[in-house]
Amino acid sequence: MKFLQHLLPLAVAFLPMANAHQDPEMIQHVELNVDPSPPSLIYNNPVGGAGGKDFSVVGEPSETIDTLQFWVGDGAGQPKVLRGLQITWSGNRKSAVYGTATDESQSFKFEPGETITEMQVAGGLRADSISFTTTSRSFFAGGPGGKKVTMNVGSGILVGFQGGAARDIDRLGPIFAQVQGPTLTVEQCMDCDES
Repeated sequence: MKFLQHLLPLAVAFLPMANAHQDPEMIQHVELNVDPSPPSLIYNNPVGGAGGKDFSVVGEPSETIDTLQFWVGDGAGQPKVLRGLQITWSGNRKSAVYGTATDESQSFKFEPGETITEMQVAGGLRADSISFTTTSRSFFAGGPGGKKVTMNVGSGILVGFQGGAARDIDRLGPIFAQVQGPTLTVEQCMDCDES
């Protein structure tokens, strides 16, 4: 039912308006509604293998991701794969380490207002790499293996990850915010009071 409630304003917006010009008694009402509800989330399918323990990590509604830390190293017969992941949110709160912290790591610290415009995760038996481009720069962590899959970045605001991990990051899928846009409602009324 909730789905139909969201479609109704769109259906009303496309009602024929031919009679509106011919009938002076018809009142038209147009209302722009900016929905104050929180953004919905886009859960990209994790890329990689089937092993490891499932995880899903998303910050609190008031938090933004400050820093991503990826550990890389040998795994699954590949010279370099993603071995571990940790997220630091605004306020310096850190997630658990998913996978393993190794000697080699790469981190990315977001600047205020910086959003992701494109992201790819490559995987085979494991999550081999992650690469993304933001509004101002690019980032890559991992190795050359695996098949690259382009992710749906929604609004460009990364809010977390899901996947599976044990000694390595077995599979990885980003979670993005999908900001809802304003809706336009158009109503027509024949023989209505203008008051």
